[in-house]
Amino acid sequence: GTSHFNLQNYNGAIDAYRALVQNFPESEFASASLNNMALAQKKLQLLSDAADTYSKLALTYPNDPYAKDALFEVGKIKRDLKLYGEAILVLKDLEPKLPAGDDRKHEALAIIAESYQGSGDLDEAVKTLRQLSAAVPGSSPWKLEAFRQMGEIYEKKESWGDAVSIYEEGGRLSSNPQVSASFRQRAKYLRET
Repeated sequence: GTSHFNLQNYNGAIDAYRALVQNFPESEFASASLNNMALAQKKLQLLSDAADTYSKLALTYPNDPYAKDALFEVGKIKRDLKLYGEAILVLKDLEPKLPAGDDRKHEALAIIAESYQGSGDLDEAVKTLRQLSAAVPGSSPWKLEAFRQMGEIYEKKESWGDAVSIYEEGGRLSSNPQVSASFRQRAKYLRET
């Protein structure tokens, strides 16, 4: 499978990995084969198939080192396919299992919030963005991204006072002068209009 993959023969790689998993499910290479099969499916833009393969990996080999990454990939693919409810379910189940400080935990919260926005549940999106903001230190890029998205949501809801407050807080927290200025300019613009 790997030689096919390296030669960009992704269909051949999928067939080889599938054969290994079907013929030798207890092999030490079975979980890696499923992971690589999903990667090949993604290369071919077979995203639903890739999500199914990642799910199979996580369900069949739940204690495998690839399992959490596989579930994370399922959540990202479901979001990309605009299957927001499924993305939320997968990532809400996974997020508490990731250790504090793990960047995947922060990205999972961001994707959950984005999925709530995509499904039209802006209140849950803000709630999740607040959770993300609380989970990261100081002027972390994840915290600033959470503030940016909350500001945009408040603007969409025409909750101008909340938007101004969020942008001002983002401006205070950012250690990057350009980002800080951007937050403050947006707050000023909203106050003056």
